[in-house]
Amino acid sequence: MCGIAGYLNYNTDSNDGKAIVTKIVSTLSHRGKDCQEVYSSNKISLGHTRLSIIDLSNNGKQPFISKDKRYVLTYNGEIYNYKTLKEELKNQYSFKTKSDTEVVLAAYIVWGKEMLQKLNGMFAFAIWDNIEQKLFVARDRLGIKPVYYYKNDESFLFASEVRSLLSSDIIPRKLNKAVLHEYFKYQTVYAPQTIIKDIFLLESGHYLEIGKDEISSKPFWKLHEYTPNIINSYNQSYKQVCNEVNTLLTNAISRRLVSDVPVASFLSGGIDSSIIVGLMSKLSEKPVQTFSVTFDESEYSEAKYAQKIANQFKTDHNEIRLRPTTFLDDLPNALQAMDHPSGDGINTYTISKVVAEQNIKVALSGLGGDEIFAGYDVFKKALFFQKYKAFWKLPSTVRKSLANTLLRGDSTKAYKIRQILNLETLSPTNTQSVFREVLSDAALNELFNLEKAEYKSNNNNLGSNAVLSEVSIAEISTYMQHVLLRDADQMSMAHTLEVRVPFLDHELVQYVLSLPDKHKIPHSPKRLLTDAVGNLIPNDIINRPKMGFVFPWKHWLKNELNSFAASNINSLCDRSFANADEIKQYWSSFLSSQNEYDWSRIWLLIVLENWLKQNNIDE
Repeated sequence: MCGIAGYLNYNTDSNDGKAIVTKIVSTLSHRGKDCQEVYSSNKISLGHTRLSIIDLSNNGKQPFISKDKRYVLTYNGEIYNYKTLKEELKNQYSFKTKSDTEVVLAAYIVWGKEMLQKLNGMFAFAIWDNIEQKLFVARDRLGIKPVYYYKNDESFLFASEVRSLLSSDIIPRKLNKAVLHEYFKYQTVYAPQTIIKDIFLLESGHYLEIGKDEISSKPFWKLHEYTPNIINSYNQSYKQVCNEVNTLLTNAISRRLVSDVPVASFLSGGIDSSIIVGLMSKLSEKPVQTFSVTFDESEYSEAKYAQKIANQFKTDHNEIRLRPTTFLDDLPNALQAMDHPSGDGINTYTISKVVAEQNIKVALSGLGGDEIFAGYDVFKKALFFQKYKAFWKLPSTVRKSLANTLLRGDSTKAYKIRQILNLETLSPTNTQSVFREVLSDAALNELFNLEKAEYKSNNNNLGSNAVLSEVSIAEISTYMQHVLLRDADQMSMAHTLEVRVPFLDHELVQYVLSLPDKHKIPHSPKRLLTDAVGNLIPNDIINRPKMGFVFPWKHWLKNELNSFAASNINSLCDRSFANADEIKQYWSSFLSSQNEYDWSRIWLLIVLENWLKQNNIDE
């Protein structure tokens, strides 16, 4: 795992690019401390910081230059099927290294952009063609690895992080006010937009082609192309489906064990991490190294579940015992590491830190299991409302009157159900969107003067047999990609730790999305997943309560973090888009506990203002 950067000047052969990219690369050193290099020639400069995982020799360092000097590659990621691709390519390309890096470049030289269809992995890379004078930039299908970019009339600039682009001093540090509504509503900003005006995030499954006279962005993979309406999976029995899921997941984990350094695994004792550890143990000749973060306080600790799995599979288990206040102590550094404001991520920072301190470079994570196998409550809620979709045939005035009469009160649950009942049309995507809201439109209208965002619809009208696939697509393309994966990348790479996510193997994702609801309805927690692995993990792990890290942030904001929070709230009130009196009243009500405002809503305001100040962002 690495950091990448590049600068393309369309019009001149100035050497300024090397200095610019060198500066950017210096800010990406935490993403790869093994080597830092910059290539510069004519209009292009490319930079790279290396975390050596495959082919640890100097042969694998980047930017990687083809033997004929025509092509130059800077690449962040892992291609898990690189050995298979190397076999396919060996008669058309003469390899000189053992790295997956060279395979990426060889694949482009031989197959052109069609090579993207052959890659299995997580990646963000750029390839410069010295003859065609064109730059090719691509990002993996599920958006695991990021690439941000900026363009103007003279140049194109890209990097693995927003703050690194800002360090170039080319890009105005201007707030993108058009996405503030989206940030406050969903605790993030969706690609291609970012919180900075004119900095964009390349969308997942897309590539860019940049030449002197044009820049184009095109998809090479789309989630909605793998659904029951398009791929006929109805003729498979449930047993056949379970066998196929088992095979695909086992293959996904096997691929992610390819490494020239040890591969460990996070182990919470939940379904996803327990299954990963169980299958890893079957595939590994040596005991799997597992890591659990545990606490003395029983209300936070999952230690007994993790220990049970560790004992069952005889792992080399490492139990890292923390105090909840450790997360509080880590807060300043975690906020400093945050590359893009997010309502989450502090937990990931601390967990990645303690694992990296054990000299671990690579760890597997269960991220994605809930999105693919219907593990969240939002899946059940979507199914529930679909049973009563005939209600939406009533005139809107009747529906609104019934909703307001039957669901009185100011609770969050009542408000969200009223929102759904007031929708003009009902779809699983609409339901998912409402339940993922953090701040409602009503609250936003009181607190801020914002542009009303026009959200890109993910509703693909998949039909009554594909409700769960439609929710999966919505979850993957919103909350998972732009909160969970963004946080996993920025917070793990802050400690030079590579996190691999087997559940997001695109072959597994494609297959599960293609299944009709009848195979995925969660009668028990993630039923299809647990049935697919048979008796791999015990029932008390499957049926245990879902915990996660829930710490006393509300208490901390009122006490230990009060001064920090108040300072940022007051500073935010000075912004032109803020309704200062309403925000101060909102903060005051939270402190006096006179309302049901969740601490996470207040936290969104604090994090944004703190990030804007840290990075000197103007309006």
